[in-house]
Amino acid sequence: MKKFMNGLMKAENVVTAASFSVMVFIAAGNVFSRKVLHQSWSFTEEITGGLFVVITMLGAAGAARDGSHIGFSLFTDYLPQAIRKKISLITMLIAVFFFGYLLIYGVEMVWSEMVSNQTTPAMGWPEWIFGLTIPVGSVFLMAHFTERALTEAFQKGGDKE
Repeated sequence: MKKFMNGLMKAENVVTAASFSVMVFIAAGNVFSRKVLHQSWSFTEEITGGLFVVITMLGAAGAARDGSHIGFSLFTDYLPQAIRKKISLITMLIAVFFFGYLLIYGVEMVWSEMVSNQTTPAMGWPEWIFGLTIPVGSVFLMAHFTERALTEAFQKGGDKE
């Protein structure tokens, strides 16, 4: 299982780096085109918007895997380690259920976009292609929160960090 999750993380890193590279390239190209050629690339916003969601979801999944997702620990920092661990596990389970709900909502959204044949304004691509980022990102987030919860649940002793 650990090998699979490490492979998944490597794939996420490649996709994130490639997405960021494409965003930088087309955004810089659009600036050049606007300033020098006086022509704007209308597709830039669609692609960068979609890739931004990909990067955000995969970045959040990586943060979940590392245990560095945003949290408010003012109260839990003063609790005994055993109670902190239980609260952390409960929080991760809530996150898994939340992203499960987001997965269901995302699938319904993609289905609706497919059925209604929605297309993007500039490129005319099917809108569901960009909509897939929500359910796919939710799967990655669920996987990493589950992995982190299992790691913490079966971890012996004190804090890993």
